[in-house]
Amino acid sequence: MIGEIGTFSGFTIRTATAADVPALAALDRARFGPSGMEVYGEEHFRCWLEVNPCGLLVASHAGGIVGYRYSQYLDFDLGDIAGLTCNAAFTDRGFTRRTHQAGGNSINGVSVCSSMPGAGRALFEVIFEQLRREGRRYYFGFARIPGFAAYRERLGAAASQLDHERLATWYALCCARRVGGLVHDGVAYAGTVRPPEPEVPDPVLSKYLKHPKFGVAAVLPDWIEDPASLNVGVMVLYENPNCAGGGVDGAAASLRT
Repeated sequence: MIGEIGTFSGFTIRTATAADVPALAALDRARFGPSGMEVYGEEHFRCWLEVNPCGLLVASHAGGIVGYRYSQYLDFDLGDIAGLTCNAAFTDRGFTRRTHQAGGNSINGVSVCSSMPGAGRALFEVIFEQLRREGRRYYFGFARIPGFAAYRERLGAAASQLDHERLATWYALCCARRVGGLVHDGVAYAGTVRPPEPEVPDPVLSKYLKHPKFGVAAVLPDWIEDPASLNVGVMVLYENPNCAGGGVDGAAASLRT
């Protein structure tokens, strides 16, 4: 769908246009640049408008842009999780020219960015409705965990008892438990040492897990360049409740934000 999609939670959601590109790049730079992350520049936004214009959504409020979301479509099966390596490979360095599959059975959120509370949630409402309407099987993205570096530092010497991936898994599971979030099958803490739990849930991961049926599906070390997350990404996945095994057109079911 191209054009205005509707109003959700007070935000107007529409597909982006070429005129939006400078503002979207500035929003991304302001949101992620100070944290030391790689930002998406104007060349990415222009590419997205070519590759999947329906996937680049803008949230506006009082006439100003306050958020965006870009998604690619692809064929995805839960068994593919084991082969995930890094965000750059999975998204063609963010451009998605080589990775986007228009008829794919799933939607992968490549990037979401907002400058106003509630804008991200409104964009989620739209994407979940799209997933159900189009009959795609999964929506998934990869959440930052910017509280992880500070948590590891607070543990001090105790952190050395666990390898990086195991400690990140413990952190993610503790955060999920704190907010009553879903954890999908296959994600478990395998260690015998149980360090102190984080004092507060992760500020980004917890936002994802407050959405019903949106749960932790994998913890991936070295997924993305993000110092505060110690480069860890947490895969968060939502399964279409109306999709009983098929993807688009009945295809077999073979998600930096």
